Amino acid sequence: MITTGRVLSLRTVSALTLNLSLVILFVRGRGSLLRLPSDPGYSYISDAARNGLFSLNEGDPYFHIAARSLAWVTSWFPLSWQAVVLASLVHLVWGGCAMTISRVVKLESKSTTMALLAGALLVAAPHASESSIGNVGNVKWPLLTSLLVICSSGLAVRHFRSLSLGLMIIVGLSNPLTVLCLAPLTALSFRMRAKTSHALRLGGVCLLIFFIQVIKVGGSAVLSGQSARVARPWEGMGIFWWSGWVGPIVISLAIITTLWFISRPLNLLDRFEFLLAGTAFVAAVASYLMGGIGDRYFVLPMTISLIALIMTIRGLVISERARRIALVIALIGILVPTAKWFDTGWYMTGGPTWNSEVERANQSCITQSSSVAELSLSPDGSVELDCEYVLRD
Repeated sequence: MITTGRVLSLRTVSALTLNLSLVILFVRGRGSLLRLPSDPGYSYISDAARNGLFSLNEGDPYFHIAARSLAWVTSWFPLSWQAVVLASLVHLVWGGCAMTISRVVKLESKSTTMALLAGALLVAAPHASESSIGNVGNVKWPLLTSLLVICSSGLAVRHFRSLSLGLMIIVGLSNPLTVLCLAPLTALSFRMRAKTSHALRLGGVCLLIFFIQVIKVGGSAVLSGQSARVARPWEGMGIFWWSGWVGPIVISLAIITTLWFISRPLNLLDRFEFLLAGTAFVAAVASYLMGGIGDRYFVLPMTISLIALIMTIRGLVISERARRIALVIALIGILVPTAKWFDTGWYMTGGPTWNSEVERANQSCITQSSSVAELSLSPDGSVELDCEYVLRD
């Protein structure tokens, strides 16, 4: 098996993953670091500036305390700094999620190489380039990805009890699809055969928080998903969208089929990669049903399915040379789309920078004696802010 890096401690691997992830994220997002995307726009920050901590209780329509917490911290800073501060905080969350994933994979594989690769798969996800990297509105996806990886690992559930419980609460109050954690947790509970296992407790917390989200948005909204979702392929839909839509499903089914034939069926639920593949498949289907064909819905299932892929290759009972060749081929296949869609796209980089808009708004408020200033967002759209708010700094 591939065991490079066994001598490195879990703490060292975590630090390496975090640093590597932040470098990748800031390089990928260099074009969007100074801009605010039109969705969610400035609303989270203005809510936080107006209502402080009480803004965490606001929904749109469900609770999203992860994004609103970052916006609340951002509201402490001068207006002209807020775009770069918010994007940096979002990068830190993504880096932390990549670090969490690497810790789980390190625990499962005892391999530094596999741990670093797994963490990098999240921050280098090609489909994250469209509207996810640096966007506070989509910070719920890397958080849920890391939580699902934990919930698919019996070792992680037992060893990272405080981390898994804290993440379950935060992610559950940020993304209703956290209910997907029930699938791997149920499988783990079945295999552990312990009614008091932490997997069962995590599942109970997950279910409780899901009911809180249901009460917040209403049962009909939970069942219907997003009303504006794109449910069918459109004419000229490119490989970016096709790969993100069907890729995780194909990869997951291929892994599940392979493991089914090479493992004893009764032992499948003990295999981390099998639970990962099953989780990725369920997440891909659920994401499509709730949100349709959308780039932000691709990041989670694609990342988890690819982690399952490299872990499956690692566990194949073949020669070490053949295993390394298979892993290299898989990595080359992953790197091609990552290189093609590495930089953040037009949605995050269009329009003027936020600090230039703040400077223009300042001049408008002073010279024209206006009561309201309009600031442009990326790639289009705008937000109106009171001049008293614009000039406060």
